[in-house]
Amino acid sequence: MGGIGNLPVSGTVASFATILIYYFFFNLLNLYFYYGLFILLIIYSFKFLNNVVKNNFSGSDPREIVIDEFFGQSIPLILCKNSLILIASSFILFRFFDILKPFPINYIDSKFKNLFGIIFDDVVAGLYSFAIKRKKTIIKSQLENHSNLIIGICQLGERAITTRSSTQVGYLS
Repeated sequence: MGGIGNLPVSGTVASFATILIYYFFFNLLNLYFYYGLFILLIIYSFKFLNNVVKNNFSGSDPREIVIDEFFGQSIPLILCKNSLILIASSFILFRFFDILKPFPINYIDSKFKNLFGIIFDDVVAGLYSFAIKRKKTIIKSQLENHSNLIIGICQLGERAITTRSSTQVGYLS
């Protein structure tokens, strides 16, 4: 991703660059192009990077390779549309899981010392972020539906009371 892997906090910068790329595609082009880019990069990564990683890097997850951050960060962005708040929270959640590495991310990171391990630990961090964002979206919509139901019931109750009191006034007169 353009030399980002040589920066001191390459993972965070790559995740942020992914958000900028997503935002650019969402606002100026088309998300289908973004998803097409995503698929092409996956194919490229597994086809060409495997030899590069084996022959040129000594570590199991070299920080110079940041395409895995692009993949992982792209997963929760699926739910964000053009909301800057959702985009920022997906960034924070993804970085949280990518740095903290809860199970099974830590297992993948420690047991798979190949391109699969390099990429898939970030994919799982992205899936965790996606799951939390999705659950929050579902809960929010359920709360909105329930609040609309409660408001509707209150309005019906108010109408019933108003109607009853106006008929009782007429009855008593």
